[in-house]
Amino acid sequence: LNRRGFLEQFAWVLSTRKPGDALSLLVVDLDGFKAINDREGHAAGDEILAWVGCTAARVLPAGAVFGRLGGDEFAVALPGHDASSGRAVATGVGSALSERIGASIGVATDASGNADEEAFLHAADRAVYLVKADGGGGVRLEPTIPSFDGRAYGAWLNGESPPDGPPGPLLTPGGFHSFEHRWALPAAPDLPERIGRQPVARRPPRPPRGREASPAAP
Repeated sequence: LNRRGFLEQFAWVLSTRKPGDALSLLVVDLDGFKAINDREGHAAGDEILAWVGCTAARVLPAGAVFGRLGGDEFAVALPGHDASSGRAVATGVGSALSERIGASIGVATDASGNADEEAFLHAADRAVYLVKADGGGGVRLEPTIPSFDGRAYGAWLNGESPPDGPPGPLLTPGGFHSFEHRWALPAAPDLPERIGRQPVARRPPRPPRGREASPAAP
């Protein structure tokens, strides 16, 4: 599915689930994809994206909703999957992809039936951001926040204490169901002499969607 198709299917999943129904959302962000495009060309990048889609779909459980959000970012909705089974699926996806490329995977999970699309996406994005900030190539799970407080969330990202106190589990040290899992990547293949072996700078971690840094006031 493309972004629109995935979000429509995810909205349907959210609208039809009942209180107490577990639901997990995976956001998969490829590591080093820009370097592949720069080094080997867009055709190679497109081939990687197609391989990622086929490989992820092959290891996902029945009932999963899988789509590409854009660029090198994919998402998976897992109806009926709690923190434990969501973690297991994410680990399986990451291990399968590690044959050719690394991935930073964020998992958001909720069993209350109250979390909405925004809460799931922000929690999964935050988890991806933390994996990227720690070097990439891993899985992290974060709780959803049914009533998303963007101001408190922004304060947390900046290391500040929100004026009205923490909005919920997000600011609790250690997280709820937070964990990390990492896998080894294969050695990078030798590059042709005509390309050279210039080091490629690591892309800085991307802040979660909607929380781009504001320019400093004059």
